[in-house]
Amino acid sequence: MNKMDKRDKIDKIDKEMKSIKNRKSKIVNFLLVALIGFNACGDWIDVVPDGVATLDMAFNSKAQALRYLGTCYSHMPKDATTTNPALLGSDELWAVSTVQYIRYGWSEAALDLIRGKQNATNPLLGRWNAMYQALRDCNTFLENVGSVPDLEKDER
Repeated sequence: MNKMDKRDKIDKIDKEMKSIKNRKSKIVNFLLVALIGFNACGDWIDVVPDGVATLDMAFNSKAQALRYLGTCYSHMPKDATTTNPALLGSDELWAVSTVQYIRYGWSEAALDLIRGKQNATNPLLGRWNAMYQALRDCNTFLENVGSVPDLEKDER
């Protein structure tokens, strides 16, 4: 091996070492920037922007509390609809075929309910997902209505 070959190998190794150091430097710089960037976010992420409704704002006046009460009433089921399980899921109203149910605009699920196709996995005419949200909203109202400043005692 002559001097030129050794020199070439040394230059090649030197370039590889510089490349590795350069990559390490980039990785360290990226990690430092990420660490500083994520640390800086801590203070302003927890701030609620102006104009965003909070639970405290819903009960800071009588008018706001009445609006929240309207939310509770908005969850009331519409019992005269064709998806009412008490109306169409009973045996008082009966249609021979699905075609008759569809012709009258009734829910086909109610016919399946009469036929005994109800199950726990996928309930027919199930309302409970919406009712759980209604219960949460109404419980929140009952817990906080006492803190409304301009609401008379007999109105609570």
